[in-house]
Amino acid sequence: YFLEVQDAKGRQLRAQTTVPGLFQITRPADGATFASDSYVEFSWEPSSGAGIYVLGRNLSGCEAEYNDRNFGYYGAFGATTASLIAWLNTFCFTSPQVQTFKVLAYDSALAAYQYSVGRNGSQFQRSNVEGGLGVFGSMVADSLALTITPQL
Repeated sequence: YFLEVQDAKGRQLRAQTTVPGLFQITRPADGATFASDSYVEFSWEPSSGAGIYVLGRNLSGCEAEYNDRNFGYYGAFGATTASLIAWLNTFCFTSPQVQTFKVLAYDSALAAYQYSVGRNGSQFQRSNVEGGLGVFGSMVADSLALTITPQL
């Protein structure tokens, strides 16, 4: 995709992004059950054009009420595997809990932007927008639902 904007004074902004290719999470199986505080190993197919991958947990329902974002990030990874500890959300008093996990594949522009913000808090240090500040990027995602139960 290409972005080109020109205002009434002739100032121009230009940027481009290539959407990463579709991919799938290969492990664990969708609908699998894990005990709270156990390690969950994730793996996924490579996505063509991905700069980084981010593994996270969608926050919904009562979880979202206690957070200012609807996606809880667990970190950025350059590989196609990651592990995290499954845990029950103390704000949701249901047990077992069905939680949605996502892997996001960011293009190189969005990856560079996230890296620069995360490293020095300096937004737009790595902007891919010519004639201005900001990021014009893209991503694709795959998700699965896991059931988390109390540890016995």
